[in-house]
Amino acid sequence: MSVEALRAAFRYSASTGAARLVLLAMADEASSEGYLTAYRRSQSWIAGKANVDGRTVQRAISSLVELGEVEVLAQGTGRTRSDSRLLLRGLGDEGEPPQPRGGESPPLGVATRRG
Repeated sequence: MSVEALRAAFRYSASTGAARLVLLAMADEASSEGYLTAYRRSQSWIAGKANVDGRTVQRAISSLVELGEVEVLAQGTGRTRSDSRLLLRGLGDEGEPPQPRGGESPPLGVATRRG
């Protein structure tokens, strides 16, 4: 369990609904750098932890990838594991803070890029 990953998910994630539950379940098992490589983070295990079905986990992970908050490093086949990394501010050196949505202010301490 990584307190850093949970803190980053709560503080900096732009995800909502089931995607946020899945992200929090993933963060709970991630390393302090945001990596998920343990056997327990299969989609069915994440589904049970987040109290959603397996298909919802798949959609949520796709949504999190689109938000730039999760990177799938290796896609599992059922016999091989899937490896992922959380890309949130405060985890490792490569996580980018999410951009604010629809006129919302970013969370305290989050710098946004202007371009």
